[in-house]
Amino acid sequence: MEFDDARDGMADIEARQAQAVREAASWRWPRWYVAATAALMVGISVAMDFGQNPATLIVVYCCGASLLQIPLAARVRVRLHRSRRTFRVNWPLAALLLAVAAVYVLARTTLGAVGAPLPSTLAGLLMAGAYAAGLPLAQQMTARRLLAAR
Repeated sequence: MEFDDARDGMADIEARQAQAVREAASWRWPRWYVAATAALMVGISVAMDFGQNPATLIVVYCCGASLLQIPLAARVRVRLHRSRRTFRVNWPLAALLLAVAAVYVLARTTLGAVGAPLPSTLAGLLMAGAYAAGLPLAQQMTARRLLAAR
């Protein structure tokens, strides 16, 4: 193999890697996924207000969220190799999940303390709103980190 052929081959590999990273960074969460996740959050919250067992509802939520991953994974066009820096890139999405959980707990505690009707339902609506509002920001931060890491 000639030196020029090797250089051309490496340039082609780097160009394809850069294209894959750009495509992964431009990926957006589908609306159906966001809507289904928010509906799952609100549905579980409503069920908690009507005396359902919280442990059962947690299992239902986890199963529902897991089942949503099947069509979501089929929709992903670019699969990047697993990196040791995954958390450095994806921490905004992890922070969003923690923030959404904190919104629910704080809202539920506050609404319960003031005696609001259906406190879990109202807290669930706030949680779903925080999720839908925070997801675009978390996605933008993740995309910037992904592009910077390449």
